[in-house]
Formats: sequence, C-alpha cells, structure tokens
Amino acid sequence: MKEMPDMRQYFIDNCINFAAFARKHELDETILSKVLSGKLKGERDRGGEDGRTAKVVKVLWELGIWQGDKPKILQKIENDERGG
Repeated sequence: MKEMPDMRQYFIDNCINFAAFARKHELDETILSKVLSGKLKGERDRGGEDGRTAKVVKVLWELGIWQGDKPKILQKIENDERGG
C-alpha cells in the first residue's frame, strides 16, 4: 500500500492557514487537522457521506491536495450512489 504524502506539509509550503481553510470550506477544524496529520485516513464509514471526516476528505480530494489512492470513504460513497 502506498503511503499517504504529508498533506500538512502541503499547507505549510503553500502558506495555507488551517483554520481559514476549514472556515472557507465549512469543515471541522479538528477533523481537518487530524486528517492532515494522518491520524484519520477516511477509511471508516461512521457518518457516511454526511460525516465530518468524509467532508474533509472529499474537499481535499476534489482540490487535488489528497494524493495517491482514492480514499476508501469516497469509494464507498460512489458505490452507494450507483446502487452497488
């Protein structure tokens, strides 16, 4: 399995303020911080598409910040939308 790149470093290198990013995209700042540090990886489906982690992962994926394999939570959401 490919290791996830350090997304936190991406924010630092590009002078992106975590709190401002969270506010702009209406994300939970604590969850954003945990996802960026790798403590949460979007592998579980506790809240489904409406879960706080799923929202953070989806925004990072859509903006191209999340690199590597598509997060499992997004794969599951897509399968559910297709009826699979």
